[in-house]
Amino acid sequence: MTTIARPGVPQSVTRVVGPPQSMTRMAVPQVASQRVTFSQPPRVVKQRVTSWVPQVTIPWYGASPDQRVDIYEPKRRRRLNAMSILQSIFLPWLLFATLTAALAFETHYRRPWFVYTFCGVGFAVVAIVGFMAVDSSMRFRSGQARGVERDFTWFSFLFVTMALAWLGAIVLGDYIYHSKMIPFMDMRALNSYVDVDPARMMGEQVMDGGRVQFTDETALDLTKSTGFRNGDTFCVAPIASDSMHGRYDFWAVGMGCCSGVGNDFACGEYNNRNVHGGMRLMDDAQRAYYRLAVQQAEASFGITAPHPVFYHWVQDPWQSVSLYRQQALSWYLAGISAFFVMQCFFAVSASLYATVDREGIGVNTSLTVSTDREGIAACTSNEFPENVEA
Repeated sequence: MTTIARPGVPQSVTRVVGPPQSMTRMAVPQVASQRVTFSQPPRVVKQRVTSWVPQVTIPWYGASPDQRVDIYEPKRRRRLNAMSILQSIFLPWLLFATLTAALAFETHYRRPWFVYTFCGVGFAVVAIVGFMAVDSSMRFRSGQARGVERDFTWFSFLFVTMALAWLGAIVLGDYIYHSKMIPFMDMRALNSYVDVDPARMMGEQVMDGGRVQFTDETALDLTKSTGFRNGDTFCVAPIASDSMHGRYDFWAVGMGCCSGVGNDFACGEYNNRNVHGGMRLMDDAQRAYYRLAVQQAEASFGITAPHPVFYHWVQDPWQSVSLYRQQALSWYLAGISAFFVMQCFFAVSASLYATVDREGIGVNTSLTVSTDREGIAACTSNEFPENVEA
């Protein structure tokens, strides 16, 4: 009989092998017992080899010529792990969605310390998954992997995608917060005014006004518009009514919508006679350049503007402010949807890669063949195992 013993495997695989060809004389076929042992513990390595075929010679004493028998480790196709696939899809997506929401909306504006703590917790979770990926990979390569540790590929995939989710949430959430939510929150924190007459009210009276609705007689005086160029062109035009007295404290502004030379202001809804609303300019960096443009208009047209207040000329300032929040929500939904689709694509690609019947997983070791003639028995079958499983 032929016995194949491996270290760490309690049982052995035994088969009785008979002669491969019919015998010409009446004789009892006999075979020597062969024991295949490893000279050192096997070490599993990942390499590209065409086959792993150790050769064992078994003599057929008095029955037939020597026969060469191949013992090989068959290639195995990895099975799909549904739980690992679902975790790899939803865990990074949930991290991305929750962290982006925390960074993009009102929580960041009202409780920034909570958001920064949450970002730190998310980073710690990513670091823990990374440690698990490295540990499972080392255990797998040393042959000590047990149970779920054998899925080290999914641990690695989960770590990479969660790291991308954390970084992407930081970038997208910060962009939405600064470009959409800060103007919305700042504007909502200011006061609102209606029926404001530029001829009767001064700029000091509405310094806290974020949304202003002027009287129906109010319009832009495009004959006194001008612009100041500093890389970009900062354009201004006075907001006036029929009975102005040389003082202009309310100004419509825009960037890059005039030449800076002549009265060609074309910012906002400048050509709509039904527009009488203003939405406060909230960018402090631009305010200084608009102030220089107003000073240029004072010198050119002989007017005064002791306390200029700058507005974007819009028809409905309340709806324009709400538009910031709607745009922030649209950006958020588009971002998490795109990330989910991308995550599904990566997970499917990884699962297909993990189940490919590859050519290269083998055992790098040497074999020592010893002959033990005890237990010689008559052959009852001529079968030999095709696959020897550990």
